Amino acid sequence: MKKTLIILRHAHRDTSERSLDNGLDEKGIEQVARLKKFFAENYSVKNPQAFSSPKIRCQETIAAIGKFETMDLLDERDLKENEKEFLARVEKFMDWWKTEAADFCVICSHGDWIPTFLYKAIREPLDLKKAGLIEMNLVSDEIFLKNIFQDAGRK
Repeated sequence: MKKTLIILRHAHRDTSERSLDNGLDEKGIEQVARLKKFFAENYSVKNPQAFSSPKIRCQETIAAIGKFETMDLLDERDLKENEKEFLARVEKFMDWWKTEAADFCVICSHGDWIPTFLYKAIREPLDLKKAGLIEMNLVSDEIFLKNIFQDAGRK
């Protein structure tokens, strides 16, 4: 059995009011255009299973790939959530991916969630820049990092 997980970090967001769930700014919209082109050139999967954090910036980023559903497990850490609760949520997603996700799945999440997931998955706390993409494979219950693209598609 082989599964592929594509992890997207949301593109640059409007930071004029950080307390709001803002969407993307102009830079983010440009990043998403590059991401869409990059994805189309590198992945032939039509209508992949796709999930986004509930935050607007993630939804606007993953929409470039196609249809998606929101998934609370992918949300950034809430101020009311302690470290143990956050880790448990990340681990719950990992279990879901291993047992229930399609063979090719795309997700979009945040700068705190992604390094936590990667550390749990491959014991490496990698930093993914905004609009970056990581490709991982699950083969016989072992997770392998395949590719990392920072600001995918940027020349």
